[in-house]
Amino acid sequence: MALLVGFDEQAIYFWKIFSQRFKHYRTLNLPRKWKNCDEKQEYHYHEDIINILRPLIKEGVKSILLAQPRKKDYTQRFLEHINKHHQWLIRAKKNNQVSFGQITGNATNFKQVRWLMEQEETEKVLKAIRTQEGDLLMAQLEKALNKSVEKDKIFYGLPELEDMIYKGGKKDTSVVNMIDYMLMTDTYLKNHAQKGRVYRLKQIAENKGIITKIFSEESPAGFKIQQFGGIICFKK
Repeated sequence: MALLVGFDEQAIYFWKIFSQRFKHYRTLNLPRKWKNCDEKQEYHYHEDIINILRPLIKEGVKSILLAQPRKKDYTQRFLEHINKHHQWLIRAKKNNQVSFGQITGNATNFKQVRWLMEQEETEKVLKAIRTQEGDLLMAQLEKALNKSVEKDKIFYGLPELEDMIYKGGKKDTSVVNMIDYMLMTDTYLKNHAQKGRVYRLKQIAENKGIITKIFSEESPAGFKIQQFGGIICFKK
């Protein structure tokens, strides 16, 4: 999942972007238009956006697409604010780094978002930030592979993952002490002989707080995951 943040004159629109669909998440209405606010007010606008992003980032959203109307500089100013006040979002330390991309266009309603998502430039930018996200996750996976501590083990194979994730029943979330991420390729999810079994595992993993990510098998991240059979879990 990625996030689309649409900047407008007096509101910010947040949309969750899935592989084949999108969903409105939240709208942040601003007391004044950007052009009428002073430096202090703009600072608070940016902080309000960050506060909306925080729980989503914690849930695993690391690809964020910023959209603005033509001839506006809302997204550039927001990124300048991040660079100045929230280095934790753009530095790899502590594994919090987010990949940002910028596009031009309005994203205030479903029709506009649908049009934006159909554009070749949007697809290009989204692919770039998802690739960057994959590279960051692969770097974390490599760190886990190179550690010998028991809690940093790598887990793969459907039977082993089912045993771990289903243990204790649906309400037992202790598995998050052993696993942060479940990664799989798109072909593994779509073409597995027991597809329903894979989808069920994915859903229960998410319900227990494990961050799940799907990568194209043709991407560098997907190629690495395929070396483990198409599905892998690890503790960062």
